[in-house]
Amino acid sequence: MVKITARCRRWFVRSFRRAAAQRAEVVYNRERVGLREARVGRVMIYGALCFIEDVVTALSLLEGAYPHGYSIVQRYIRAIVQSDTDPENGVPIGVVYSRTGENDRIKAPQNWFAAVLVRRAVATRKLIAFNVWRSPRSAVNTLTKELHAMRLLGVEQKYLQQQTRKLLKMERLVRQRAL
Repeated sequence: MVKITARCRRWFVRSFRRAAAQRAEVVYNRERVGLREARVGRVMIYGALCFIEDVVTALSLLEGAYPHGYSIVQRYIRAIVQSDTDPENGVPIGVVYSRTGENDRIKAPQNWFAAVLVRRAVATRKLIAFNVWRSPRSAVNTLTKELHAMRLLGVEQKYLQQQTRKLLKMERLVRQRAL
């Protein structure tokens, strides 16, 4: 079996990210056409008025409860777009695509949405700054940051339990791979 060095893996991830970013940029430009726009700090928000209000509220909750998480979101999330596009399409360029429910509102509670933005920002940071693609060990760290943000934002207990179960599952997977 051929052992791939860490340097080789980082080169592969960087090359893959660049190729994916070109495609993601085309999708991003197509999805934001004709939508209202707003800016909160460095983050652009595209969507209906209700969607924009919900996202602005989520970001202000995040800024008040978890300033470090807010600064990570400001640094690594470029835009939040109301769209039915697969959210994974925006990862290489730091764009979050969010589906909406009735009346163009975000489907999750605003404080939980803010915690999800922290998770996406941490994952994007790992990809862009460190060329680390998703792995179970990386996911454990990312989910831990999200869970911390959820606690600080006062997310309901049922959502905390759901994320805790997901975190424990990933930790078990990491332990199994280490054996």
